[in-house]
Amino acid sequence: MTNNFTAKNTTQDLRNKFYQRVDYFTSALKDEDNVLLSSVIDFNAFEYIYYGKTDYQLNSVWVDESNVTIDNNVMGLDIAVDAFNKLKLEYTQILLDNSSNFDLQDPYLSKLISYKSYSSPYSRYNNYLNQIDSLFREEIQTNNNYSSISDFTSFVKYFLKFFKKNGNNYPITRVAWQKSKHSSIFNTGLCFSVTDYECGNDQQKSDFLNSQNFLQFKTQAETFGFVLHFQCPWILVFNPNMNSYKLKNSNGNGLLKDHEIYDKENFYNSKYINLYIDDIDIFKNNIILLYNKFKRIYPQYKKTKVENKKIKRYFKQRPEINSDNISDHLNENQLFELYIEVRNIEEDNYFPPADIARLKQKAIFFKNNVDKSTSIRYINEQFVFSYSQKEGGINKAISKQKQKQKFFEKNINPFKPED
Repeated sequence: MTNNFTAKNTTQDLRNKFYQRVDYFTSALKDEDNVLLSSVIDFNAFEYIYYGKTDYQLNSVWVDESNVTIDNNVMGLDIAVDAFNKLKLEYTQILLDNSSNFDLQDPYLSKLISYKSYSSPYSRYNNYLNQIDSLFREEIQTNNNYSSISDFTSFVKYFLKFFKKNGNNYPITRVAWQKSKHSSIFNTGLCFSVTDYECGNDQQKSDFLNSQNFLQFKTQAETFGFVLHFQCPWILVFNPNMNSYKLKNSNGNGLLKDHEIYDKENFYNSKYINLYIDDIDIFKNNIILLYNKFKRIYPQYKKTKVENKKIKRYFKQRPEINSDNISDHLNENQLFELYIEVRNIEEDNYFPPADIARLKQKAIFFKNNVDKSTSIRYINEQFVFSYSQKEGGINKAISKQKQKQKFFEKNINPFKPED
């Protein structure tokens, strides 16, 4: 490969950076028909932005950490780690057996090392909640509203008011967080970076793509069930659906069977946790956590009363909240209704007020007359359906992707006449 790309995130001239980015977007890793090479995926395209973050029905998932393993300092989902280590061994042997055809001194592609792999969504999400807490307390400080929050009920009301302004960009539920920009593809347990390069440095992409060893690397990666990340071609992403001999050979054996995976549904069902199932309980615990953190920092609030025609000020202690007494302040029906409001905010208020009212009514009916799990499943289904319908959903995203492609192609040669 002979492409040379020079854009960097630090490039100051925006116009220059734009055209350099266009150069990479339209010509890197493409065949003569301007189609991405096999096993190269643009993970910024809508079809793939949720890859490993949702199952095939678009339910938010994250890896069950009982299936996370560390082997030879490589960490990730057990089957993905197994595939990476087998790839590494076979790739190294091919280079050694054909040393005259390869660069055995290449800094990254002579010996594969995982520089970055699994990052736990559990710890990442918990750290993210601290960010939400900081933003919320900053809002309180800015508006000097300490005394207006006297108990858990008023805290929830104030938090909902804050969340209406920020929730679309800073989701609080795990279901929405996993689909957001705050979650990383490395949370999936499926990714391994074989360099310490930066994805915003196109010169480093040129160095990597122009390596004498690159095409062999790509071929072997595909053999073991990996695709290359288009924006960062040194990131390998495991894909159990690839038609790879090493994954599933003619006898029905291979890596998938070794890990008791027999169909694509089984992959997510056996290796991942479906987040919506206990999302309301996690949400409740997080609201309690945020309130109690607020209470520890501001244990008292100021009250006033009139005595003998004089205004007297005094301080009162805020109550502690836990899972045992929360129902005294927020009963289960109210919790479900609050959760639905929050989910709608996270989805940019897809449902108008009348639809939300009906959604709440039906969810409460299922909870009270069937069971909680039916109600939770119903709520999740409504919002999952919205992903493909709303602005920014899959149908509109695919259309915009095609428009963007045409725009970039036109701007390579701005003097080219339109069709």
